[in-house]
Amino acid sequence: MANVDRQAKEMFSRLIKQLSGNEDVTEALKVKNQMLWRQKMNNPRNAAMEIISHMTVDYFKLIRYNEKL
Repeated sequence: MANVDRQAKEMFSRLIKQLSGNEDVTEALKVKNQMLWRQKMNNPRNAAMEIISHMTVDYFKLIRYNEKL
């Protein structure tokens, strides 16, 4: 279980970096306009959270399915 948690956190961080690059969210923007940076970061963060949540649920469904076999 701890391994799944660690992997999910690592994937979450990678996804945020990838998705925020698509939104043109940079450290320069963070320094210049923190409110706009936060607004733009919400989309990638929410998308990453959604992806991780679905993957985790699917993972545990698979484990439960295999236990029944």
